[in-house]
Amino acid sequence: MAPSILQLIDESRLRQVASRYELDLIVLFGSYAKGRAHDDSDVDLAVRTTRPDYGARGPEEEARWEMDLFADLGGAVAAPEGIDLVLLNRADSTLLFEVAREGAPLFQTDRDAFHRFRSLAARRFYDDAKHRRWGREELGRRLTRGPRPIRDGVPEAAHDVAASGRAGGGVAGWAGRLP
Repeated sequence: MAPSILQLIDESRLRQVASRYELDLIVLFGSYAKGRAHDDSDVDLAVRTTRPDYGARGPEEEARWEMDLFADLGGAVAAPEGIDLVLLNRADSTLLFEVAREGAPLFQTDRDAFHRFRSLAARRFYDDAKHRRWGREELGRRLTRGPRPIRDGVPEAAHDVAASGRAGGGVAGWAGRLP
């Protein structure tokens, strides 16, 4: 049986990590949050930073920041199988909704931070529902119709666009230059 999550967390170090990385929210989700952790379970954590320049620095600097955050969280949460980290600032709406639905806040800057996050996650999830539905329907159509024919190494549809005279700039622009 896996240890209790409370046995794994050093709350003082967790608060220090939150302060150092300007985190307003640290959420436990996954098997530990559901009470289904076993000996091989990792600890799933989701964090949100309020750092004003988050995402504005170069990719190497952001990657370094994330690796440092990951290492420091590993020092605050003594998970035998390690931690799995999600940055809520860049998660898609489905993952946001999963964290909001099953998560439990381990740290929040104020008592309503998690509730505000849950509200935002639900709005984004339901706003994106029509896009997910369209994607499933389109995938179903493509699987039903089978693979599109390829001619001269280019999908047949591109030749159709070129022949129709609709090939202009942008993505379709290359179709007008097909052999």
